[in-house]
Amino acid sequence: MHFWQNLPKPIIGLSPMDGITDEPFRQIVTKISKPDLIITEFVHVQGLWCGKMPVFQDFLFDEIERPIVAQIFGNEPDYFYKAAHIVAELGFDGIDLNMGCPANKIIKKGGGASLIKTPKLAQEIIKKTKQGVNDWYHGQTLQDIGLASEKITYIEKFKKNKNKKLLPVSTKTRIGFEQNIIKEWIKYLLEAKPDAIIVHGRTLKQLYGGQADWEAIASVSHQVKQAQIIYLGNGDVKNRQDGEKKCKDYQVDGVLIGRQALGNPWVFDKNPQKISPETKLETLLQHTKLQLKIRGEKNFIEMRKHFGWYCKDFDGAKQLRIKLLETKNLTELETILKNFLTKTVTMKIANQTIF
Repeated sequence: MHFWQNLPKPIIGLSPMDGITDEPFRQIVTKISKPDLIITEFVHVQGLWCGKMPVFQDFLFDEIERPIVAQIFGNEPDYFYKAAHIVAELGFDGIDLNMGCPANKIIKKGGGASLIKTPKLAQEIIKKTKQGVNDWYHGQTLQDIGLASEKITYIEKFKKNKNKKLLPVSTKTRIGFEQNIIKEWIKYLLEAKPDAIIVHGRTLKQLYGGQADWEAIASVSHQVKQAQIIYLGNGDVKNRQDGEKKCKDYQVDGVLIGRQALGNPWVFDKNPQKISPETKLETLLQHTKLQLKIRGEKNFIEMRKHFGWYCKDFDGAKQLRIKLLETKNLTELETILKNFLTKTVTMKIANQTIF
């Protein structure tokens, strides 16, 4: 029995987001409100095999993040077979196949949501990935499949799990390419027998515009469950409570929360409370320090997008956001935050009525 089957229902997990759900982000979310499941940002299967060593950095994780699933993408089944060995050896709890990314650079190369238009290829990718996991589990090594020795050494250094387990394979996709064809598309996925299917309620053409179509997600729920496959929905889930309601209303086993987690690591709280500006900014600072600890000082600039997400919905947020987006290092960040918080406290005291 794999971990998907053991997870308590409903499952409320963190959705993969390219350039966002890196190790520091995942850890800050986990420490604050602990999702039931985490899926990493995606890595290209060919990059894992042929690329430079830094690509492996995207697949480093901490034990506190479990259960954690590695997401991979591409369009060449043989590379998925090889990537499955690497992911399994690194000690992940599962593998997710990206068949839903709408980015042009991915679509042009036949990956992501473009696989909706090539369903037979999508099936072959699922089957090859499952075969790769199975062959690894039954003794095939990274040396056997020809992985470069320096990469094997790196994996040996950082892998988390010494005990072999048969990893489940899931796929994350959309309801269609230009229009909703989920009822036709799901048949191909079910034939390939992944262990879990996650459907975002928009077509590729919609990108992230409009509203997610949860009725479309629900329309194939019976088919998926009848096949004894775990089924999750995704799109416009506001928080854990909204996710639990969607599970009940649309007959899914769980949901993934994506954009609502930006600047909001409290999104998985079971007992949500209003977050003060002070707490938001203290968390922003903790997140930044974690980023620098894990990724190094040179990656400070990567945090700027997060500054914009944290600095919302409180007095002075816009002005603070403008200042933070100009910072170049931790010292500048700490100085600006300290000045803002000192000013905020002073204003609160001044506005208090003394009896």
